[in-house]
Amino acid sequence: TLFRSVLQEDSHAVQYPKSFLVLDNSDIDEMLKVIYEERGLTMRDKRYSDARDMFEMRKCLDEPEYYRDLISMSDWQLKKKYDEATTVNDILFYGYLYQQKKCFGLDYNDLIILTIHIFDTSEEIRLKWQKRLEYIQIDEFQDIDALQYRLMTYLCAYHNNLFIVGDPDQTIYTWRGADVSYLNNFDQKFPDVKTIYMMKNYRSTPQILRVANSLIEKNVNRIKKDLIPMLPSGDSVYVHHGKTQADEASWICAKVRQLLDRDVSFREMAVLYRAHHVSRAVEEELIRQKIPYVIFSGVPFFSRREIKDALAYMKFPVTKDDMSFTRIINKPKRNIGRSRMAYLREEAQAKGISLYEALKERVNTPEFSGTDAAGFIA
Repeated sequence: TLFRSVLQEDSHAVQYPKSFLVLDNSDIDEMLKVIYEERGLTMRDKRYSDARDMFEMRKCLDEPEYYRDLISMSDWQLKKKYDEATTVNDILFYGYLYQQKKCFGLDYNDLIILTIHIFDTSEEIRLKWQKRLEYIQIDEFQDIDALQYRLMTYLCAYHNNLFIVGDPDQTIYTWRGADVSYLNNFDQKFPDVKTIYMMKNYRSTPQILRVANSLIEKNVNRIKKDLIPMLPSGDSVYVHHGKTQADEASWICAKVRQLLDRDVSFREMAVLYRAHHVSRAVEEELIRQKIPYVIFSGVPFFSRREIKDALAYMKFPVTKDDMSFTRIINKPKRNIGRSRMAYLREEAQAKGISLYEALKERVNTPEFSGTDAAGFIA
């Protein structure tokens, strides 16, 4: 939100409009869908999630100067790089930059990198934000990367009021550039810091914390500390190493049966898992053993399909951007499917206009008879 605020106020410094779009994963997937269709790629070439990871690694680690192309090149220049790309990764990367430029869309990494670029190149803008942000707090500091750390040093340089929260034992994003040494060595870079250790645990029993402490102490790069239980003693901790997912699920269901025999109700039991794909084997075994269950999970409100559709409808009259157009043109159904969208893209690219402008030009042609294109325009 901070990066977005900086760019909305000072987007002129990177030749971007204030009405730029902030892209989430589903927006990026919509762009990828277009690229895959145009270049004949399939999921066997690369999955969407792998492509998104590649974009992040390339922007943040492998090709950090990419943003110069994004802010200095026109969309047709980026289109040329996209058309000339031969490897799958280059096709996807330059196709993505081209799609971004067409709708002035920025993802999370762009927001950070362009904010740093603005601070690097404009002392006036940098000082304005340094003075405005009197207090800085950063949570989950163990997962901070080099770019975020650099931005932090900019922002706190004027008032020197910095508050960080983190635990080196919980770092999990080293694979995407997180560096726990920023936290472990924080008192060396900021020698006047006051450190508060929060080791009292009000959530778990002593038995659980003994297991946790014995595992965590094996970490090499850490600050020595042990969690202190505030709850009374409880049951022993069981550890089961399932050789297969089916074995694990069977063991879980056996434990459920044992708890039922001890008059523990279903509503007092929960199975926690790290990722959604893990639930499948457990669900299958629960069904097989006729054990009732409810899955508690959901999509964040603003990531729900219907909410994103509604926001696109509100945004499109102002921006006329291709991404919003693609999202809403066939919601509700207007009989404008894949072939007609491909036709519109060809027209738009050939004339250098938006999809909406291409539709307005062609709405009364035979290609759009039998559709409600006119109703959409109206």
